[in-house]
Formats: sequence, C-alpha cells, structure tokens
Amino acid sequence: MSSILVLKNSTQEAKLIAEYNENAQSQDQVFFYKLEGQNATQWSMSYEECQVVYAQRDVDVTPNSSHSGCGVFTIARYSNWLYTLSLHPDAESFNEEIINLIGFALTGEKSAVSETA
Repeated sequence: MSSILVLKNSTQEAKLIAEYNENAQSQDQVFFYKLEGQNATQWSMSYEECQVVYAQRDVDVTPNSSHSGCGVFTIARYSNWLYTLSLHPDAESFNEEIINLIGFALTGEKSAVSETA
C-alpha cells in the first residue's frame, strides 16, 4: 500500500491511497480517497478505471480555490477535491505524484510516491 497526504487542517485530513493486488480483477477497488473529520467522505476507483486514468493521464491540479491555502484536484469523474498548498506547493509535481500513485495501484512499482503507508 502507498499513500499521499493531500489535505490537512484543524478539522480534516485526507489521503489518496493505492493498494496493489497482483491478482486484481477489472472491478476490484484499488485506489481510494479518504477524508476524515468534518464532512468525512470517501470514494474509490476500480482497477479498470485506474487503467483508463493512467493511460489518459486524466488528472488535473489547480493551485487555487475559494478556500485559503488550498488548491483543487480532479481525477477523472472525481472533481474539485481540496488539497493543502503547503503540502504540495508545485501543482505539476503534485499531478505527477497522483499519476505515479495510480501507476502503483496497477503495477506495484513505486516511482516518486511521496509517502509510504
């Protein structure tokens, strides 16, 4: 398993988590977003969804939002999720980190993933 801390403030903490399964089937959930604290929520993507996102590099990071100190990121159909700018000050690098984390979910190979769980 590998993860990236994406949001941290006094009331919330969010991570993107990739779980590599060498025997994953197309509908197995292998990539997760987990927000703990205020407005706690989570979502996940299947192996098949990760393949499409990874191939198309369907990730977008914007270093600004209506919330002070936060930017937003989108991964395929999961749009406008907040991230803490102080954790990821360079949007392009953060974009690559997310793509690499999705790659880990598919291959089990770590490539520039910032945090290991």
